[in-house]
Amino acid sequence: IVTQGVTNSENSTVHVASGTSVSFLRHYYEKETKRIYPHLTAIIDVNDGVVGGIAWDNACVFCNSNRCLENTFDFNGNIYDETDEQTSGCYLDKRECDVIMDQKGTDCDVTLYVVWTGTDVNSNPFVSATRRFSAFPSEQIQNKIKDQINKFEIPKLPELPDFF
Repeated sequence: IVTQGVTNSENSTVHVASGTSVSFLRHYYEKETKRIYPHLTAIIDVNDGVVGGIAWDNACVFCNSNRCLENTFDFNGNIYDETDEQTSGCYLDKRECDVIMDQKGTDCDVTLYVVWTGTDVNSNPFVSATRRFSAFPSEQIQNKIKDQINKFEIPKLPELPDFF
């Protein structure tokens, strides 16, 4: 989205729909502040196979509190803050994303995770909501990422015989 110039024009927002339910909006790109909110998790609530609603999860587990701002809006563009729902998200400045993109990074790409809570048509409980990012302390998420990076090994190429 960033490379296609979307961040140079208007606000880019995301919403999720399932069945007859629709979530509120979340910014991906906010034109006025030039902020990008790349990490989104939608929680779809289901009761016996019928979708009852969609909420956004707390996206502040990906950053420090000074980078976490309100990021849920109604369809008129007003900040939606009328419930106890998680309405905030982490942002990166567009300048930061430009540098990340120049280095072929993907940290500014939109990532949308979807988890389910409630029960299916056979009254079996969904369990994916227990694995959403906000269910874990942010330090644990950051350490998990660092651990995975440390485990990554670059394969060694076999030695080639000398031909000369």
